[in-house]
Amino acid sequence: MKKFFLALMASFLMAGTVAMIAPAAPASAAGPDRRACVTRAEYRMVHFGQTTTQVARILDGWGYLVDWNDSGYYEGGWVNDGYWTSSYDGWDWYDEWVDLSYYDEYWVPEIDTVRSYPKCSGFGRGRVGINFDNYTHARSGMRVYTKVASNPRQLIDLYSWSSMRATARSVVPEADDSTHKVIPQSEGRAPKPDFAPLTPDPHPSK
Repeated sequence: MKKFFLALMASFLMAGTVAMIAPAAPASAAGPDRRACVTRAEYRMVHFGQTTTQVARILDGWGYLVDWNDSGYYEGGWVNDGYWTSSYDGWDWYDEWVDLSYYDEYWVPEIDTVRSYPKCSGFGRGRVGINFDNYTHARSGMRVYTKVASNPRQLIDLYSWSSMRATARSVVPEADDSTHKVIPQSEGRAPKPDFAPLTPDPHPSK
């Protein structure tokens, strides 16, 4: 019996020794960069058409709002409206159409924003700047138009120059291209049409 217990204790000691010298499991690969600053690799991941939320996920933050601007315009159309007036002189009815047509218009917002983001060490000086707008991309919402690796305020010139204003056309810029932005504008109010009465004459002449 004594030999049995001695053999059992020896087996436990050997198992513990093997467990102690077993190599440790390899450490997991490093996770995504979540620092509240922009790396060069993150900057390269920002492209035309991305939403503000997509950019915030890439750059690990919403950045700082440098400027907000609405360069919108009024747009609308003519609406036909009116009514008939009638009078009777004892012999005949006299009808007249009272024209109440009007121009109905609404505001079309064209929003530009510039946001700045701090850089991580190793990505140079200054701050990253991104221009978002709601009119240069086919899809709705605020989306990236262009970006700069430093001096975000230079992006304000994109929509503040009066020479940039023109009728709408498609513009898809390359990265850091800040020279060809076009802000759509209204084509102006159309002349009032020669509306016909909305309803027939209540007393048409025979």
